[in-house]
Amino acid sequence: MENEKYTAKVMWTGGLDSTLRVLQLSYYDIDIQPYYIYIRKRKTRDKEIKTVNKLAEMIKDRPSTKANILPLIILDEDDFRPIDQDIIDAYKRLIKTQHISFQNILLSQVTRTIPGLEISFERTKDADESLIVDSVITQKGLREQVDETGEIYYFITEETGIDAATVFGNYKFPKRIIEKTKEEEIEEFKELDAMDMAKSTWFCQNPVGDEACGYCLVCRNTVEELGTWRLTEAGKKRHKHWRYHLLKHKIKKGFSLLSKGSLIKYFKNKYR
Repeated sequence: MENEKYTAKVMWTGGLDSTLRVLQLSYYDIDIQPYYIYIRKRKTRDKEIKTVNKLAEMIKDRPSTKANILPLIILDEDDFRPIDQDIIDAYKRLIKTQHISFQNILLSQVTRTIPGLEISFERTKDADESLIVDSVITQKGLREQVDETGEIYYFITEETGIDAATVFGNYKFPKRIIEKTKEEEIEEFKELDAMDMAKSTWFCQNPVGDEACGYCLVCRNTVEELGTWRLTEAGKKRHKHWRYHLLKHKIKKGFSLLSKGSLIKYFKNKYR
C-alpha cells in the first residue's frame, strides 16, 4: 500500500549500541519493530527484556519522538534450530583466525529467517567481532544501501570472504553505529539530551541482584572504556577487587555444577 509506513526491524538487547540505534530512528516518522532472542542459558535474559521495555517507554515519552515503537517481539531460540550446516562450517573456519563470539551462529540463522534485521555492533577497544569491525574500517567487501529514511547501512559480501558472507551476509549494519566507539556513543546520547537512557542500559553478564556485578569481562571492559559511572556504589567496590569476586564466582559456579553432576559428566566425556 502506498501510505504504509516503513518499518525498521531492530535487534534490541537493552545495551548501549542498540538503544542508541532505536533512539536515532525515533526521529523519523516510521514504525520501529524491536526483536529480542530469548536464550534460556543466558542469565541476563529477563533483565534485558525488562530494560528494553523500560527504554521503549522512555523514548516514547520524548517530545522529539516521531516513530511508532511496536511491542517487542521475543524470539524463542528453539524456533531457529537446528542451525544450517553451512553456517556452522563457515563459523568453525572463521574462528581459526578471527575472534568471533559463538552467539553469531544463532544470530546468523535468525537473520536468514528475518531479512532486513538491523544488528548493532560498535567499535570497541577489544572488539568481539574483529572481522566485522576491520571490514568497516577498511571498507573491504562491503555493500552500501540507503533506505527510505536516508539512513546508510552496510552489508558484508563475498569480497570479505565466502565464510564471512555465509555467517554475516544477512546482517544489516547501521553506519551510524558500527563506526562509533562507546565513547562516541555516549557523546551522541549527551547531544540528544538522553543520558538518562544511557544510564538505564544494561551491559553486565553476571548480575548481582538487580545491578551490574562490576567484575565480569563486560563490566571490566565497560569501566576501561567509560569509567565506573554506570556501576552502583556496591558495583564499584566489587570492581575495585574484581579478581577476588571473579574467583569467588567461579568457585561457587564450580560447586554448583558439581552438585548437579554436570562437572563430573563433563570430565567423563572429555577424558573417556
